[in-house]
Amino acid sequence: MRAAHEDNAGPRRASRRLIAACAGLAVAAMAFSPVSALADTGDASYASAVEQLEETLDASRSLNEEMCRVREDGAIIMLNRAGSYSGAASLQIDVPISYISSFASVKDQRTLNSCWAYAGISSLESSYLLQHGIDAQRTDAVDFSEAQVVFGTFNGETSDGSLTGEQLQTADNDHLIAYDGAYGYGTPGNWLFVARTLAAGRGVSLESDVPVLGEEDWVDVEGTAESAALQYSLSRFRLDAAWGLPELNVPDDLEGSVASTHRDESVLALWKQAILEQGSVSVLYQAVGVDYNMLYYHPDASYWDVSDADNAPEAVTDRLQPNYWIYNPAVIDEGGVTSGHVVSLVGWDDAYSRWNFATPLIDGDGVERDYDPDIAQVEERGGERYIVPKGDGAFIFKNSWGEGIEDGEGEEYTLGNDGLFYVSYWEKSLTSPAVFMLDSASDGSSYDIIQQYDGSVVDAYTSFGDAAFDGANVFTAETDQDLEAVAVWIGGDDVEMRIRVYADLEDPTDPQSGTLVYDRKEYSAYMGYQTIVLDKSVRLAAGEQFSVVASFTTTDLSGAEEAFLPVECSASVYGDVDVKVDAGQSFISQSPADAEDRIWVDVVDLYQDSEICSGNLAIKALSNPIDEDDESGSGQDDGKPDAGEGDQGESGQQTGATDGKDPDSEAHAGDKPTTSDEALAATGDAAAVAPAILIGLASVVISGAALCRPHSRCRNDGTGSGRR
Repeated sequence: MRAAHEDNAGPRRASRRLIAACAGLAVAAMAFSPVSALADTGDASYASAVEQLEETLDASRSLNEEMCRVREDGAIIMLNRAGSYSGAASLQIDVPISYISSFASVKDQRTLNSCWAYAGISSLESSYLLQHGIDAQRTDAVDFSEAQVVFGTFNGETSDGSLTGEQLQTADNDHLIAYDGAYGYGTPGNWLFVARTLAAGRGVSLESDVPVLGEEDWVDVEGTAESAALQYSLSRFRLDAAWGLPELNVPDDLEGSVASTHRDESVLALWKQAILEQGSVSVLYQAVGVDYNMLYYHPDASYWDVSDADNAPEAVTDRLQPNYWIYNPAVIDEGGVTSGHVVSLVGWDDAYSRWNFATPLIDGDGVERDYDPDIAQVEERGGERYIVPKGDGAFIFKNSWGEGIEDGEGEEYTLGNDGLFYVSYWEKSLTSPAVFMLDSASDGSSYDIIQQYDGSVVDAYTSFGDAAFDGANVFTAETDQDLEAVAVWIGGDDVEMRIRVYADLEDPTDPQSGTLVYDRKEYSAYMGYQTIVLDKSVRLAAGEQFSVVASFTTTDLSGAEEAFLPVECSASVYGDVDVKVDAGQSFISQSPADAEDRIWVDVVDLYQDSEICSGNLAIKALSNPIDEDDESGSGQDDGKPDAGEGDQGESGQQTGATDGKDPDSEAHAGDKPTTSDEALAATGDAAAVAPAILIGLASVVISGAALCRPHSRCRNDGTGSGRR
């Protein structure tokens, strides 16, 4: 049992520092120092292309300001989106009446303001269990580290793995800078933070690698940070995908309170599908109350024994009631209910009685309570009138507050169903649903070489209106390798992507100056991060420069085509962000794709005289070294001779995916890290390692829209959530 805290519901300190992220306003104290190799060329046509592109970006930011805002609790509010999802009515799955997914044991975040990390990691753990055919709840078969994710989100990597020196804030990688003075462990966040940090290779590791240190309810933040700094780039597993699912309650205006939403029933089936196929879902909700007896339910709610319909509500003394819903937005504040805590959606029960959420219509002072007629109604039972949800059914959530709690007088209480609780289907404060998926490779990653320039948690999904745009990253193969996949950030829903690879670049400032060796269209239903497996790998020789060119298009509600690119860096909700951009890495072209004199603009030349940042493109190249015994390989037959082996690439350009099998590596806690299979098998849950579900994104298509609407106009800077 842990002790109760006055701030369990979590006052959101971050709200005082929010800025209009959707409008793309200037970033305070941004560490951004581009060094352009092209700015002084004197090329008038290039200068004109830069100016034209800046004008387009400015217009896009103005559009974002009209259509999107960041609410005070950090949620991104979008207008002008479809009220239903095209694929929802044709789901080809058998959805049971009730279901609970496989999930790992209930964790306790204690005094950490890191619920967002616990919920994201919980989804990854569930993904692992499904992949390995482990059908269990509360299992210890897998335990990933939340502490590493939090540290990697807000800190740079120091050369000696310590917590000293400027490198912690200005290291050669992109990250948010925490404002809490506790290495980010006191800074709110959400699923986007988790996804971007893991996609950059800062995790996934095991709890034994980077543990949360301390005793009972107290957390040793300094010791935990030291452990995370030592294992900064340890990745035993690779994030394969993270998707933002559709909203069940759709905002009607930019105020964004739950009082101004309409319900999209079609989304309920999509949430269930995600739980069935991918595992638990990270979800924000409003955790009201600060006292120990107000953790899981509205303080005026009552417990019903529904086995006997004539029984009156009875209080429960040793178990905090597991039922939660807010029937009246005004109970929180005049502005309506917002969302402040992230939990894991692990299941549902369509038959769960609405009477479990019953609240007496008349309060203790004899005053009739208000209620929201969109979600609640008054019904009579036993001669008394009660406010109940408009229908039966409930979600089953796993929390990160442990299984029990101790009040200020030492009395122990069980939290709901030992850390689980029920939330009515009609609850309006649910928002920001997201699901995470691991690479299904038996050794933790399908790729040994990951080349990338983005690493920040503030990838800006910049909409470019109705014009055609392409973005490209230019890489150098530091060893003979086969390019087998690319990974991209996707800023909208129902997006068509075109992925092209050019080899043997003649001009590294022109991503299309080489030989086109791959050209294919892909699709994504959801906003988020996605790995795209190439249907035929591309062979690259050591020292060869190549490019990955990507375009992203979708259709707005009027039927017009929109184009956008995932550009790292925009206004941060926390004000400070460290982003490193060098010349010759990322390029954007606004010229027609078939133009002979097409101009590619280096991103370092955008906004040279402004505090507005335009960073690298969030496009990664995933490869494997060529086996010396493999003379032909599986690569593209381009007639190029094989080259000899080269050296491993530099940090920030080409990195080897770490599998944690270095026998000399040690965890801060004193335990030598084991390999992933060793650590998980040692738990005693000896399930066969035979993936039950393959979730390579090239073969999985889920219909639906995304959190950020409409179609990438909203700039997803990382939204906040309350700590408790």
